[in-house]
Amino acid sequence: MIKLPLVVALGLVVLVGCANHPDSVESADVAVVATFEELLEQTPIDLGDGVRVRLGIQARSARVGEGVLLYCIADGMKARVGAESPGERLGPLQVVRVGRDVRDLSRRLLMRSSADHTGSWFFVHPVVMREAGPVEIALRMGEQSIATVIVEERAAQDSAVHAWLPFQRSDVVRHLAKAGEDPVPTPVRVTTTGPVVPHWKLFGAPLPRDARRRRLPTFLPDASRPDLRLVSGKAGLTLTAPRDVIVARPDWHLVARWWIDGVPVKARPVEAWADMNGIEIHGRRIDVCLDGLDVLGARPEQRVEVQLMYLLGGWTFVGDELERAFAMDDGDDPIRARTPMVSNRVTVFAPR
Repeated sequence: MIKLPLVVALGLVVLVGCANHPDSVESADVAVVATFEELLEQTPIDLGDGVRVRLGIQARSARVGEGVLLYCIADGMKARVGAESPGERLGPLQVVRVGRDVRDLSRRLLMRSSADHTGSWFFVHPVVMREAGPVEIALRMGEQSIATVIVEERAAQDSAVHAWLPFQRSDVVRHLAKAGEDPVPTPVRVTTTGPVVPHWKLFGAPLPRDARRRRLPTFLPDASRPDLRLVSGKAGLTLTAPRDVIVARPDWHLVARWWIDGVPVKARPVEAWADMNGIEIHGRRIDVCLDGLDVLGARPEQRVEVQLMYLLGGWTFVGDELERAFAMDDGDDPIRARTPMVSNRVTVFAPR
């Protein structure tokens, strides 16, 4: 076990140890892990006051426009739901992107538990490759360095990552369905603004009892293994999920990637974006109609295809530091609920 005696007060928890701590501590190695079992097998780091952490990372490389997740299991940590935490966090640790100014902001850590929880917590933090070149991340407790991680740029097989793009709320009037009628699709406006990625920041949840049988969540899901069933019809798109999802605001929780005659649609730079407001309604079916498909630039005779990704925690622009964390109800299994899900790929209109 790696020992790190120190005294640090956080909004989440007070970690107390010996005041006579060493001037420097050997930085821990952060291993690549794919399962909770592999993460639990990592050497624990003692932060004092009975709190120990195990660290891991999804991968050591990522393509520009994508990213990887940092993982942390913290034992012996007591935290209140919704506790305030300064700056970027991975559980009890501060996350510093080396070479960038540290923003001293107070953000709400989305720690999901119906009551105060003492025991093992699971945390994730995203490392987004916003630009070319390696990204160096330092994990710290106060002035002490706990670990340093370098994520290298991984070359894309094609010219660029196939961008996920958001929807905007449409101005088209939605007429509510009457009793006994099929659901009326929610209008959403197609955009090519982006790219966007899942909002993974500041998430923590109690470690599930069956953790050793699970794989860890990843920054993006495997697009070749869809969890959602997408059907294209005359009225629009129907998305069916294996569990309850939020159906009221697809512009919050759905993003898309598009093809024209099999060629990926590229993202355009972000210029402005409207604020998002709405309510939370649960169900297993999302019906949407697409407004403004012409923005994709397809000609009438060209085939347009789409694949959707559902994100309970919302999304954020790759080059945007703005936080878009949604404190949504994630049920009894917040880790599974927050894991993004993708659909199959369908044709929205074919050659005429």
